[in-house]
Amino acid sequence: MMDGGRRRRAVLTQPPLFNDVLRIFDRAVKELERGMTAAGAGRLSDRDKTPFSRFIVIIVHLIAVASRVATSDDSRRRLSAATYNVVRMNPRGISRRTPLHLACSTDTTDVGRYPVARFPDSSAITALLDAGADIDAFDAERNTALHLAAGCRPVKPDIIQLLLRRGAHPDITNSHRQTAEHLLDVPLHTIIPPAKHLTLQCLAARTVTLSNINYHGYLPRRLHAFISLH
Repeated sequence: MMDGGRRRRAVLTQPPLFNDVLRIFDRAVKELERGMTAAGAGRLSDRDKTPFSRFIVIIVHLIAVASRVATSDDSRRRLSAATYNVVRMNPRGISRRTPLHLACSTDTTDVGRYPVARFPDSSAITALLDAGADIDAFDAERNTALHLAAGCRPVKPDIIQLLLRRGAHPDITNSHRQTAEHLLDVPLHTIIPPAKHLTLQCLAARTVTLSNINYHGYLPRRLHAFISLH
């Protein structure tokens, strides 16, 4: 179109980036729900389990990307609702890892030749926790998200701090009797003041466990699960 002898430049209007990402995210969640239904009905073969796990990793990448481009209150609300739909299904990938486990693992970065996010990713972790993800959920080897974050090389202190700030239990032991602190490649005190996240209850439970003290029948049953975490 001409305007006073000058050609008016065409203005291309495209939908905001967040809408594009969320549209893909919503479709991915629907596919995840179909996969979860098939798994629950026993229709997911062993051959299908690896692609299913990889699909969960892709969804975690989409959460990370959407979190970065959610710049308004409305977009953050829509992201929270979409992420909640993932959390409520409690999908489990290889080694029974949850989306939160994946968001805290370096391995999640390697989803393809050109990864769209680097993990551990604080934005994905925050989005999942805000949507109600269980911060102390176990994988197949009793690792929590904090264990996986502590095992990253190099360790990311900000991720450790974020998880502890959001209530991760630092004294939980995995199937190898290791706490997250055992997996760190730096002293814990260089990341956080240890006393800030350790309680007398945890220290007592750790002593009971390490000393192999028989507490069954001597302590209230409500304490048994707490002690067994240590």
